[in-house]
Amino acid sequence: MTFEIEKCEGWGRLGLAFGKEGFITPNIVIPCFFNNNSSSQQNSLLDLLKFQENNASLTSRNNVIMDNIDFDYFPSCFIYPSLQMQGKSLKEVTCFEDMFPVDINQSSNLKASYHLIPWDLPTIYLNRYDKYIQTLNKIEVPELDDKIKLMLNVPFTPEILETELPPLRPSVISVVSLGDISSLLTHPKLLIRYLIRIKSWLPSNKMLYAPAVPSSYIPILVYLGIDLFDLLITEMYSANPDQQLDLILEQQKSRKAFSQILDLTRKAIETYKLRDLTRIFANSYPSLKTLLRISDKQIPLEEGTPIYGSRTLYCTDETDFTRPEVTRFRERVQTRYFPPSHTTGIIFLPCSAKKPYSKSKSHNIFSKVIRQNLKKKRFSVGEVILTSPLGVVPRELEYSFPAAHYDIPVIGEWSQIEKKHLEEDLVYFLSKIKPSIPLVGYVKGIERDILKKVCKLHNRSIYLITQDTTSLYSKEALKEFSAILQEIWLNISYKPKIPNRLMFLRAIADFQFGKGIGQVLIPDHVKIYGRKELGIRVQLNNKHLLTFRPETGYLTLSLTAGKLLLDYSCNLVTFDGQKIIGSTIFSKAIIMADPEIRQNDEVLITDRNGELLAVGIAHLPGKLLVEMKRGKGVTIRQKVN
Repeated sequence: MTFEIEKCEGWGRLGLAFGKEGFITPNIVIPCFFNNNSSSQQNSLLDLLKFQENNASLTSRNNVIMDNIDFDYFPSCFIYPSLQMQGKSLKEVTCFEDMFPVDINQSSNLKASYHLIPWDLPTIYLNRYDKYIQTLNKIEVPELDDKIKLMLNVPFTPEILETELPPLRPSVISVVSLGDISSLLTHPKLLIRYLIRIKSWLPSNKMLYAPAVPSSYIPILVYLGIDLFDLLITEMYSANPDQQLDLILEQQKSRKAFSQILDLTRKAIETYKLRDLTRIFANSYPSLKTLLRISDKQIPLEEGTPIYGSRTLYCTDETDFTRPEVTRFRERVQTRYFPPSHTTGIIFLPCSAKKPYSKSKSHNIFSKVIRQNLKKKRFSVGEVILTSPLGVVPRELEYSFPAAHYDIPVIGEWSQIEKKHLEEDLVYFLSKIKPSIPLVGYVKGIERDILKKVCKLHNRSIYLITQDTTSLYSKEALKEFSAILQEIWLNISYKPKIPNRLMFLRAIADFQFGKGIGQVLIPDHVKIYGRKELGIRVQLNNKHLLTFRPETGYLTLSLTAGKLLLDYSCNLVTFDGQKIIGSTIFSKAIIMADPEIRQNDEVLITDRNGELLAVGIAHLPGKLLVEMKRGKGVTIRQKVN
């Protein structure tokens, strides 16, 4: 099947199936059921074909809404009876036709259709997945219409969590149906294990179908990798409106509402806000909130999360403290940021509502006091901001996403998880500072208490302002701050000034590409132009080297920069060719990619011999760059002529 991913977030993806004339995912399928009576089987198929011909043309990439119904609908899904219901056993399946009670080519005039390979549910084959798949891989599939694809049902049983499934032959299956997923919605731990098992087995270019789930689950299930849904839950409610369906919000019982939520989900992926939409729905039900919290712990959602995304990252409850963007920032500060070797002291400061912090009124006041008291010595004193949910934010990284892009309600109280994260980050940070380097904490309240606690536990002395200080902006507090600065740095000798912008850019390079890369990428003799807030351009030997973009807080590379990084095997993508033509490399031409690459990352493109061909920006994370066989892989910024 032709399937390509245009954008992704977490395990969710905005995709395109069947090419330009197909449909986008996530999307809705319309199931058609067949029973044992051959005439009713035939009639059900003909009725669906007639309904589609009379009421609409299937939607295309442009999301055309049908005239006679108030929701988008797309490829049909034909669900056949199990082998046992057909009076057959697995041993009797010797050819493709043995799987189906009718000729599936009858639907060849449809724009797109899926045919569910029969699965005995719940019958004798549930503990024989491996035998079933081996049978599928052996049989010959006849030539089908290009728009007809096969779907395999993999229902949940305890055995599926332990069985080592043989790989699917690529041409056999296009979609996997999670037949029992609706029964697991109130069992989030089992649901997560089920999804992890299927995703680890299924190639990335195959889609997942979740039948009969409520619309309120669409955002989180898309976030966890589901591509296709249906309207069975609304049909169930229409058939029996008195039935208690606790999982459906009052306004979600109609097809129109179902389609609206699906449309919201698509738009959320396009704007990098799928996680935000997922959280909003998760706050409606305990089971959804539980599912989200378990997902953060057990699923590597960070791998599919763009390196930068939405202009504002909202943090409003405890699930936002473990979201992938926050976790990635904290881990990179812990492992990739190290204070410059010339550091003679550290000053801990509070955060501010305005981002980046240095543009806020409060930090301008703090900077003025530091400048007046330390004078030239200030250039060797590091500044670190303590905040939730990011923990420790060095001044050099205050522009890097999401440090300059998050928003959190400030009520003067911290949750236990916020306190725990800040304590952990402070421990990592202090381990990088020599015991002889003085520490100053110009913070109050919870930040002061945590800073004092961590320093005491690790036998580090620190200068703190008076505990009962009511405001850090009062004359008394600022006077005390000045006195502390003068006392500490009175006898510390001045070290020659190292250009502030140079240290700033090197810290970002380390944060973006890995520890030690800054020194390699940005040598001492570079020329630097511009300011942080407007963008910085860097030249090396009169050639453009890189650009700092304040809107993302990251660096964009030139070929010159790529050559410097090449020997460090950083963000490498291997192109299956000798020369790049055009401005895009498609996934099918990529044979290797660094698994650490994330969507929107800067990448180096090389040939099979390791020769640099170009630099550009990744459309997909490293794993998908290799696994996907269609769609954009890398947009080229500069290439070798």
